[in-house]
Amino acid sequence: MTKIQGYPVDLMAAKQMLCLLTKAYNHRVHHDIVVFTSIPIETTEIEAFRALVHPANLTVAVDNPGLNVTVLNLSPERRQHLLDRCNVTSVKELRWRTKCLEESSNKKTKDTIAYTWQAEFRALWIWTHPLLEPYKYMMWMDSDAFCTRAWKQDPFAAMERHDLALLFDHFPQGRARGYEFPRLTKQVFDREICGIRKRNGTLVALDGNCKNRRKTSLHNVHGFFHVSSLDFYRSEAVARWSKAMIGDHKFSRLFDDQIGITIPAAVLAGNRSREMGSIGIYPRVYHNYFLDGRKSNWRGAFTNWWQRNAEEIFPEASGTCEITIAS
Repeated sequence: MTKIQGYPVDLMAAKQMLCLLTKAYNHRVHHDIVVFTSIPIETTEIEAFRALVHPANLTVAVDNPGLNVTVLNLSPERRQHLLDRCNVTSVKELRWRTKCLEESSNKKTKDTIAYTWQAEFRALWIWTHPLLEPYKYMMWMDSDAFCTRAWKQDPFAAMERHDLALLFDHFPQGRARGYEFPRLTKQVFDREICGIRKRNGTLVALDGNCKNRRKTSLHNVHGFFHVSSLDFYRSEAVARWSKAMIGDHKFSRLFDDQIGITIPAAVLAGNRSREMGSIGIYPRVYHNYFLDGRKSNWRGAFTNWWQRNAEEIFPEASGTCEITIAS
């Protein structure tokens, strides 16, 4: 599973990711692939995706009814609140690249609607999407996450073997800060969560009466690559969290996909949530100049590394995958 906006650079990144993933792993197992896009893409692009992953089945799905339609479907109060945040006077002025103000108890930020929509979609809507109904597990890969070698282990086999709810490549990445989070965990789980830690590769939720809720800081699972149990994330208990978390915050980065998957895993299934390295899985996936989310000896752009190392380290993809995206 992956998500793109639909711009040309997104298509290039997705093609690169899909080719590398196929050569690293999926050419052996032929798992189905779903690409969600916010903007419809040409049939020729879809066929190009399918050619890269053949013989695996690939589906491309538009994940919204259109930006204007989505906003017009909001209640008048929520719609006006969004227009005010985005500093526009009408729905027609909104674009996917429009930046909107976000204010929390911790800070003020501005993000594009495109970016906040992918966070909302992955935190809430993806779990009940009809395309996922037939499946037990979902492996998520960001479109700019690139395999650097053939995988020696199968993440899905690890999910089955250890009966996991969440298998993640890296923790922590970023923090959810502010009093909103312990308040929500108290509301949904009747537990005021003041911190998330990793212990022996598993997630641990720290309870307590947070001394300074405004400064509460919850570590997140890195969202670029993970495998999740759809039975777990579709469950009633997790659905309550997802719905309460998003609430009335349309196109909000405050409650995003990373905290969306982290909290229920830590609170409800800590012992069934494992970092890949703790069970001997080291996929060495590149993302934003890191391997597996960790600081490494990596230097420079992915394209430069590829030219120097692909033939020796990743011969399965060398000379086959077109590498054009540098980071």
